[in-house]
Amino acid sequence: MNTIENKRFYGWIALSGAIITYMAFGGCVLYSYGVFLPAMSAELSTSRSILSAPYGLQGLICGLMGPLIGLSVAKFGPRRNIVMGNLVVGCSLISMFFITEVWHIYVLFILLGSAIGFGTFNPCTTVANNWFIKKRSLALSLVVAAVGLGGFVFPMLISWLISSIGWRLSWVAIGSTYIFLAAVMPGLLIKNKPEDVGQIPDGINADGKTTTGHDKISRIYQTPVDWNVGDALRSRAFWMILAIMGVNTFILNMLATQEVVYLQDKGFDPLLAASVWSLLIVVNSIAKLTMGVLGLRFESRHLALAALAAYGIGNLLLLNAQNTFTIYLSSIFNGTGYGGVVVLYPLLVGAYFGRKNYQRIIGCMSPFVFLIGFSSPIIAGYVFDITSSYFWAFILAIILVIIGMICAILAKPPQMLKESGSDISPS
Repeated sequence: MNTIENKRFYGWIALSGAIITYMAFGGCVLYSYGVFLPAMSAELSTSRSILSAPYGLQGLICGLMGPLIGLSVAKFGPRRNIVMGNLVVGCSLISMFFITEVWHIYVLFILLGSAIGFGTFNPCTTVANNWFIKKRSLALSLVVAAVGLGGFVFPMLISWLISSIGWRLSWVAIGSTYIFLAAVMPGLLIKNKPEDVGQIPDGINADGKTTTGHDKISRIYQTPVDWNVGDALRSRAFWMILAIMGVNTFILNMLATQEVVYLQDKGFDPLLAASVWSLLIVVNSIAKLTMGVLGLRFESRHLALAALAAYGIGNLLLLNAQNTFTIYLSSIFNGTGYGGVVVLYPLLVGAYFGRKNYQRIIGCMSPFVFLIGFSSPIIAGYVFDITSSYFWAFILAIILVIIGMICAILAKPPQMLKESGSDISPS
């Protein structure tokens, strides 16, 4: 354990704040709206499709604000962004109590979408990236896996609340809970970086040298320098990592919106089809933790190659779905692919480009990743409309997996250009 002045290493406490935040995000925001939807639709006499649109709108706004979020986290630190961003989100959730018209929901979710990115993925993974180097993969996996825990616990709680006190008061309860878990708790627990409390990151010796890299101590690469944003954008590794995450998001969103109806079209029972997606969510949470452990021993780009291969197998199985065993097996492979890449994405960015500008580099990737994912359901739906089949949509997904695997092979540690004035990082 690395310490300065005999202080107990604070990184795990800081990380717990990020984990609690991301768990609250999964339970109170990401997986909650669908539970409220039937009751809200009935009282407001509005179709579920119209009420579902604000949820997609907040995601659009959050994704496009990625660069601004990165700048804010870099300037003010993750702790302040998490507290302020999630206070706004929590107040937005509480304000759902007052809605009487559909447009009120749109306004609140525009506000929510403008704030949610400042309080979740970017700053939470920044906390892990700042405090951990040697155990970075484990730290990141614990953060991103927490969203699944929230998604497992809170929907059942919300359903009980709605049946007990109605959906309006349930929004108040969930919003208040979110403020406590995602603003108050991280405000108390998180320290932005070890240097703020006179400590050093896990994986750095007292003399300031990393104990990871292509050396005798570890086979896992870690950049010896912090890259600036411009140099990162000019590196091949940046675009390869972006492509890997883009493929992941494209396939995930296609499966999230089309898999259940595809299986129903194939003649499978609707309940069985829905359970296939539920299994994917469970497996993806396990895969996140598994990749975090494997990331301590193996290079992230090699693990990304394996995760994408799992995605390819999963989609091939779906394409040839014949029986219950086949479709459940496809969910295991697809869940492994999704959960693996989600952990490896921030891990690769941190390992290749360092701690200092991690937030801004991730922020620059976010709009591209989101737009790729946003296009996925539209493309898959269009393919079905013109062919009356999802065959070519799955073929496209498999082609993208192959492209992603090639990108994983090419995603070698980048070399700093000599003209940048920084040391050349080893490859």
